[in-house]
Amino acid sequence: MDPLWVGLALLAGLVAIVLWRRRARRQPQRGGRPVLPAQYSSLLQADHSRYPELCSSCGTENTAGYDFCQECGDRLPDGTRARTDVDVSDIFEK
Repeated sequence: MDPLWVGLALLAGLVAIVLWRRRARRQPQRGGRPVLPAQYSSLLQADHSRYPELCSSCGTENTAGYDFCQECGDRLPDGTRARTDVDVSDIFEK
């Protein structure tokens, strides 16, 4: 291997690292101050119990008739189907 090419490859790698670190410093850090003051936070939170097809965990809109979120698998608020109680002995007698 030619030492010139090895040197150029190392130099290119060093330049790439320096540029990457510079760009990372310019981006705002997450988890800092909230964008809105606390008094407005309640306006952004939807009451998911009013919308039984919206998942309270991930916010995915689900098709009516499902009890669990199609995206994350969490139980949907109030379920979308009516619950029916069945006696187990009735199932085995048939």
